[in-house]
Amino acid sequence: MKLAAARCLAWALWLGGWLALGELGRGSGPLRMGGLLPLALWLAAIGVLLQASAGWRLSRQQVLAVLAAMTVATATGLALNTPALAALGWAGLVVAASRTVRALRVAAPRQCALPVLPALGGAVLAWAVAGDLPALQGPGVAVAALVLASAGLAALLPRGTAPLGGCRAGLFDCALPLAALHGWHAVRQWPLGAATLAMLPMMAALPLMAEACS
Repeated sequence: MKLAAARCLAWALWLGGWLALGELGRGSGPLRMGGLLPLALWLAAIGVLLQASAGWRLSRQQVLAVLAAMTVATATGLALNTPALAALGWAGLVVAASRTVRALRVAAPRQCALPVLPALGGAVLAWAVAGDLPALQGPGVAVAALVLASAGLAALLPRGTAPLGGCRAGLFDCALPLAALHGWHAVRQWPLGAATLAMLPMMAALPLMAEACS
């Protein structure tokens, strides 16, 4: 149950980032003049943090400290309408959420089910807070939701576990794998690798497509 709740919050942070940072970029200027930079910076920071911290063994107290620091940075960026700070803080928050999910998976007594329902729940939460609902728009609601999500992850983080390294394959303990460089040695892996590399830039450009269609 704790693992499912942590997965739900982690996916809500991941999907909410697309919505909130995309909207923040649209509000900061025309998409063709840098409106996509918050999303691009967020995605790049997540990738760098995942790779750089994969071998770091963090204790529970250290993960809690990262959650708190990244929540403050993200909330400050949203409140002050500073896209770069919000994107970097949100990236650290997503990676810390991934580390929390991994800690719970390692502590689980048996094999865990696929995170289909938690991911769906996270999508609903992200849409409810950061979706196209005028009554819920504004930085105050987003900041409050971030604080609640971070507090929930902190409460779910298991106690008494040994320092744990990150997942080298991707977010949420391999639920979203990163493209591995060694995969390019086999020609049959090229289509999958190319699709993986093309997916995130395509998704980051979705606000630009919506603007063009409108």
